[in-house]
Amino acid sequence: MDKKDYLILKELDDNSRQSVNSIAKKINLSKDAVKYRINKLVASGVIKGFRTIINIGKLGYVPVRFLIKLKGVSLKKEQEIIDFFKSSKYLGWIVSVEGYWDINTYFYFRTIQQMSEFYDLFVSKYRKYLEDKNFNIYENIICYSRSYLDDSQMRVERKIASINKTAEIDKLDKKILFLLSENSRINVVNIAKKTGTTSKTIIQRIRNLENNNIISGYRIHMDISKINFIYYKIHVNLQNSDEEKYALIKSFIIQNKNVIYWDELIGGYDVEFEMEIESPEKLRDFLEELRSNFAEIIKDYEILYYYRQHYEKYYPSD
Repeated sequence: MDKKDYLILKELDDNSRQSVNSIAKKINLSKDAVKYRINKLVASGVIKGFRTIINIGKLGYVPVRFLIKLKGVSLKKEQEIIDFFKSSKYLGWIVSVEGYWDINTYFYFRTIQQMSEFYDLFVSKYRKYLEDKNFNIYENIICYSRSYLDDSQMRVERKIASINKTAEIDKLDKKILFLLSENSRINVVNIAKKTGTTSKTIIQRIRNLENNNIISGYRIHMDISKINFIYYKIHVNLQNSDEEKYALIKSFIIQNKNVIYWDELIGGYDVEFEMEIESPEKLRDFLEELRSNFAEIIKDYEILYYYRQHYEKYYPSD
């Protein structure tokens, strides 16, 4: 990989639905060269897919995070628990963790009843293997583009989940969202064929979904280990804080080019964010700077290393 590859990755992470011709003009390469490089990045596994960012809160889903700390489990039993989660139609994402927690998950629920029934079933089945658990509802998930790819200051901000007024969509909208969630670069003609409608209709529907903030953007699903980066989640507990101090620490964190998610949860930690960064040493440098700037309000923090993703689904199966 060279500088042009990183520029292509950044352009696709800002907007993975933009045309090859658009990218070529921005980075001063030919259209064929850009197409060749994208195909090579896909073939090598650097790009694992092209993702549409869908604000599921706008569709009436309750986004939920479930953290698990296990005790006395074999690798076989841990895999059984992971498979139990993966068998749920509500699951959106699951990852193995090093740190205080062992498993982190993300769910799409339609109702509180669905959430309660799933939680009760899991706890009744695996209670004796649970050292600790944390079940929280997301108020907001904000996704930031990977500005570290070209060392730029431009950061595209998109909402993935939020608790707000539900938007009305029909079956055609749902089909379009599903197809785009599978591949954000699918062209309008193919969507029209798969949905039995016209290209003109699809263009208008996608525009409406974007204008209503149901589609909040398009990015890439990357295997960051291929570029020697590491994925961390940071939980911070605060003390002696107020709205002004909270705003200052949030601003400091999200301005860092390696921060890709800012999470706000009901009952979660005071501050939660996720980073893709070159090394544990780089992470330590950032956290020391964070502590130095906000020593009076940081009570403590914990670091989670996300080392294996088991499953990811971008659009609920309902």
